[in-house]
Amino acid sequence: MPDSEDPKQVSKNDLRNSQFGGGLINAESVNAGRIGGDIYNTSNIHITNYSYREDIRVAAVQLVSNAFSDEKLPCPYRGLYHFSPGDAEYFFGREVFIKELFKATQTRNFIPVLGASGSGKSSVVLAGLVPKLQQQGRWLFTHFRPGSNPFYGLAEALVPLYTPEKDDTDRIAQTRKLSNYFSNDDVLLVDVIAKIKQNHPHHRVLLIADQFEELFTLCNDEKIRHKFLDCLLTFIQSPISKSLSAVFVATMRVDFLSYTLLYPEFADQLKSDIKIRSMNRSELTDVIAKPAQKLGVTFQDGLIERILDDVKSEPGNLPVLEFALTLLWEKHQSKQLTHTAYEDIGKVEGALASYADQKYDNLTTTEQEKVRQIFIQLVQPGEGIEDTRRLATKAELGEANWELVTKLADARLIVTSDNASGEQTVEVVHEVLIQNWEKLRQWMKTDREFRAWQQQLRVSKYQWQKNYKDEGALLRGKALLEAENWWEINQDKLYAEQEYIQASVAQREYEEKEKEKRIQQELKQQKIKTRWATSTAIFAIMALGAGGFAWLQQHQAEQSLQSFMLGVEPPTLELLNKLPSYLKQADKLSQHKGNEKDIALSIGYYHAILESTTNLEKRIAENSQEFLNLEQVRQEIKSISIKTLNSLTGVILKERFFLIEKDMKKGKFGRLKTLEELTQKQHSKLNSGDKYFENNQNQISDYLNLENNYTDGAIKKTYEILMTKFGFGADVNSNGLLDQAEASRIPCIILKKIEELWRNQTKNRCGWYGNISEISAPACDELDSKSLIYTIFTPPYDIPLQRLEECKIHLNKD
Repeated sequence: MPDSEDPKQVSKNDLRNSQFGGGLINAESVNAGRIGGDIYNTSNIHITNYSYREDIRVAAVQLVSNAFSDEKLPCPYRGLYHFSPGDAEYFFGREVFIKELFKATQTRNFIPVLGASGSGKSSVVLAGLVPKLQQQGRWLFTHFRPGSNPFYGLAEALVPLYTPEKDDTDRIAQTRKLSNYFSNDDVLLVDVIAKIKQNHPHHRVLLIADQFEELFTLCNDEKIRHKFLDCLLTFIQSPISKSLSAVFVATMRVDFLSYTLLYPEFADQLKSDIKIRSMNRSELTDVIAKPAQKLGVTFQDGLIERILDDVKSEPGNLPVLEFALTLLWEKHQSKQLTHTAYEDIGKVEGALASYADQKYDNLTTTEQEKVRQIFIQLVQPGEGIEDTRRLATKAELGEANWELVTKLADARLIVTSDNASGEQTVEVVHEVLIQNWEKLRQWMKTDREFRAWQQQLRVSKYQWQKNYKDEGALLRGKALLEAENWWEINQDKLYAEQEYIQASVAQREYEEKEKEKRIQQELKQQKIKTRWATSTAIFAIMALGAGGFAWLQQHQAEQSLQSFMLGVEPPTLELLNKLPSYLKQADKLSQHKGNEKDIALSIGYYHAILESTTNLEKRIAENSQEFLNLEQVRQEIKSISIKTLNSLTGVILKERFFLIEKDMKKGKFGRLKTLEELTQKQHSKLNSGDKYFENNQNQISDYLNLENNYTDGAIKKTYEILMTKFGFGADVNSNGLLDQAEASRIPCIILKKIEELWRNQTKNRCGWYGNISEISAPACDELDSKSLIYTIFTPPYDIPLQRLEECKIHLNKD
């Protein structure tokens, strides 16, 4: 809002009870005071659109008043919740880091705050740095968590700053619009900050990204993550940020630092971080004693030392300590905290588990089983790191469980809120609960394999939804069988994934039926081909007269070659003996460089030879008694097959492969045609009275010309070289699917050359595999964010993937 306007004033109770959004704290009219021991008054903080996401059920700490009786003294400890700006007068132990952070804001435009889980990163920024800067004056603070939709979180934090005149409804619409602008690069973050500076020319802006690791734990879209980091990086490197008019602070768990290495330019910015170390004994003493002292409450002799001995100095123990002090406070008598009460709560180590067990034991047996199902959905299984909390939606947990979710939230074990789409969400109150509650640890130990699989399934499901439920992103092969197995035993934990699994099963059944239809069609075509060959032979015999044997002798070789090229010559020893001469003729033709007619004919020879060797192998398997010296025959077939494939590979590399690179260098990649484009040809033929298409309106593309599914360019050339008789002709059955024998016709050297060419020409964005999965490649714009596996082959992908593995072309899982 403009500087001339006063922001809406709200009390700290309003702060606690408001809904989560971006947070704006205006530092105007803040009384001079103290932080962590200095005189400090937080009662007059002006706050607009800021709320404490996690702490909506906890009463705010109120100022000391003699009017409070012993029973009604407010609790100065925060339990498992982090300290907010309104808690500054009760926030102790981090004075050193507050000063370091404050100093950094005077010289740096980006301040990464790293620390272990439970080390107090959020608290030191929100209850330490923010009030300190408020003291300095002329600061605007805005706060967000990345969540599953980081652009929305960022937009939600900024909209109140640059459009202060809008009401709540307008702000929601504007937030969605700005989020889309950010994600599409239509508007830059630096432009929005510049607009905010126009509204507040005398203020600096502090942009706080809290719990930044959520970008890696909750956002499943690699492309969005990359774009979001690019967005922040552009802002950090902008003149307005370097001028310190705007400062960006990000809090993040230190064990997620390795995740940023996938984004080297952003990772470089994290080198000048501020790490939150564990507290020493003196600092812990302040955390324990000073909040109580401000309310006139004392500890029994020796109790503080006893608590210090129990808590040790591990950074992750701070939430456990704060929770134990909160429970201890509830048992104070005559303004004193006692050893007896401390033992009753289970001491520091046992307080949290004891509390969680108590709430769990008060539930019915049916509710307890549902609680287990709920909690394992709120944990993200760690891969080389500790398990983390996960934001789950109401849809994932099921409507029937939501009443129990509310009960758990009332017990302060979980927290409910709303996400960017307006869905109700829930998460564990703090990750320390995951580490310290033995029941939950055991549940995760039992269900870890399932939960790890389910997280991968959710990534696949997300890609399916993102691609408008495209059938190519459905589960297939082993992945689908695994999903069916888990579904059998965990249906009650797969509410949100049910549609995806069932759609995959339905697609498999459809493809199996279509495959059976194609097989029948192929058998029918083979019968027609055989009848044609037989008719030709009968006609030739009838044409022979008394003097016709000379004609037969003259054309015998030509007729034999025609039969061979048509693929109707029977697979006999006689055919095997002819194959070397056919190969010699093909090799001779292949030497005519630049003569497309001869090159195409040589490739035709190679295909016919390979088909003949396949037919001979089948004949041996079915009627081995027809062949004497069986082992020698097999060796001859294998030898001629290898020589033919080598010759074919040579001519493809010389006369075909360069065409892919040629199109790439022109920027002519092409694409898969849309359904409308594929059906347009049929519609036009139907309109002109084409009877064939009148009887086959359900066809999408020419059955024998699947390369027509692509527009001209490198993609189509890649397909033609691999699958059609323009190249290796791997799709022998002309059905778009590969069986084992067909896949083996594609040489490893060709698959590797294609991988190398696509990687080089697209700066490593595109190749056989995506960087997310076998089919998903968000950075590969040339293939519409898909991999070559998805673009070239027809599902199921098991056999093409197996061939790539055989050729030692592996998915990079780093």
